[in-house]
Amino acid sequence: MTERPSELERRFGGAEKGPVRFPPGEELLPPASYSRELLADVDGVLLRGDCGAGRLELETADARLICLIHRSAPYLAGLVERGHFTRVPLADFVARAQQLERPVCRLVRSDTAEVLMIAVHFCQRPQLQGSTELVDPEHVLRFLARERQDAAIALERQGRRTLLFLDKGRPAHLFFADPADDPGGADLEERVLLFAFAATAAACRIEVFTRLKVATDPDAGASLLRLETAAQPPPPADVVVTMADGREVRRRPFSGPEMIVGRDPTVDLFIDNLAVSRKHARLFWDRGGFTVEDLESANGTRVGGMAIEKHRLKAGEVIEIGKFEVGIVEYEAAPTVFQTMLMPGGVKPAPLAVLDGENVRKVLDRDLLIGRGDGVDVRAVGLFVRPVHARISVEEDGGFRLTCLTGGSARVNGRKLRSAELTFGDRLLIGRSLFRLERPKPEPAR
Repeated sequence: MTERPSELERRFGGAEKGPVRFPPGEELLPPASYSRELLADVDGVLLRGDCGAGRLELETADARLICLIHRSAPYLAGLVERGHFTRVPLADFVARAQQLERPVCRLVRSDTAEVLMIAVHFCQRPQLQGSTELVDPEHVLRFLARERQDAAIALERQGRRTLLFLDKGRPAHLFFADPADDPGGADLEERVLLFAFAATAAACRIEVFTRLKVATDPDAGASLLRLETAAQPPPPADVVVTMADGREVRRRPFSGPEMIVGRDPTVDLFIDNLAVSRKHARLFWDRGGFTVEDLESANGTRVGGMAIEKHRLKAGEVIEIGKFEVGIVEYEAAPTVFQTMLMPGGVKPAPLAVLDGENVRKVLDRDLLIGRGDGVDVRAVGLFVRPVHARISVEEDGGFRLTCLTGGSARVNGRKLRSAELTFGDRLLIGRSLFRLERPKPEPAR
């Protein structure tokens, strides 16, 4: 059974199945599949200056992802879906492209004014929107001329958008979505009105944009291959805390998108020292590199001896927090448990243990937080159990230490303690929750 066309489709002469089309422009590369080689080819065209203005279009049946080109470099990106325009940060362009299902890619050269008008579609809402059955384009043009406004007008018919740019109210540039629709002549206003009121054609959708200012994308000017590099996820890496004498005190795998360094027991990289603020610094992966940001700490964060607020780390640089240094060790492949647990001297890993209790069994391959609050690794119940009650740390020598936090205590083998070295077989009571430190069971032979 065939669906009957809607009233909207009837008014605008039917609707294309896919997203709307902008004026065609001049294709500089043959249509191709998306790939890294395609990005390199487009970068080459831009580097030679063969496409000062235009767009790279990635088209599927339902959507069109567009990277606009201005001054021979990526300028702004957006997604065109049926009836919708959405701005896409250039930093996310490659990731969005990789999510499309077998897109057809085209590099199109066009006019600078057309690029800016398309950019307005992604960044602004139209001030006027309707049908030429209800809105008189001639009246709109007269009003804009009287007000001497810079404006963009889009006339859409059969899913194709014709664009008109007005400079201080005077028509300055006209781009037809289908060159066959151009009635010809020198007067731009007359040509666009003849198109809008063509007796043999359906009514047009009309949209008027009078706010043409477009905020600059922070990655404007970057090459496509650089954008692809920036879109890559962080490499496998460990974050390592050492003393000034080089002694390693903490090592954790980087767990993106960010890690908080500080003295608060709930942070990702815990450093128990009064010179360290509770939430001292933030380490995160951004646009293809690690960046550190000071979180308004009392004693500041330094790199290379210089105080920083926000700093992109270069290879070999370390972060200085109090008397500690925080460095990043990257791996070509994902680190094994042996690598992430390796202590100074590099000869053997810390022995693994399992914290076993009612309805919980946690491998101790990193520090564990115990309490009744959200975000802890192991929940404990009881009237006097604090939200973050205790931490079990993996020590440098391969042992394990229990430290009770915020004035709490625990019973280890029946003795009430606030801190204790733990060994295999120890029984730990926090509130009403009983745990036992055990050796991990060997995996069955295959």
